[in-house]
Amino acid sequence: MLIRSDSGVELSKLYLVPDQHGTGAATALMDAALDAASQWGAHRVWLGVNQKNQRAQRFYTKSGFTISGTRTFQLGVHIENDYVMVRELG
Repeated sequence: MLIRSDSGVELSKLYLVPDQHGTGAATALMDAALDAASQWGAHRVWLGVNQKNQRAQRFYTKSGFTISGTRTFQLGVHIENDYVMVRELG
């Protein structure tokens, strides 16, 4: 899911069922999301990724994202700690 804002486009959700890991499906979804953001005229895409989710962090890094900060939020009774990752477009 992509969400437009003044600071660029947020990639809010990109999930695959585990049996699709390693098939190229995530790369195809990411390419489509980045293409859509670019068509909207966005100059950057950002996302939040759980600090413990190293697999996702590796994928986002491979997709050209870099860590630019952190964010903390409450989800139910739990405190979540995310890295904020950003990729500049064009």
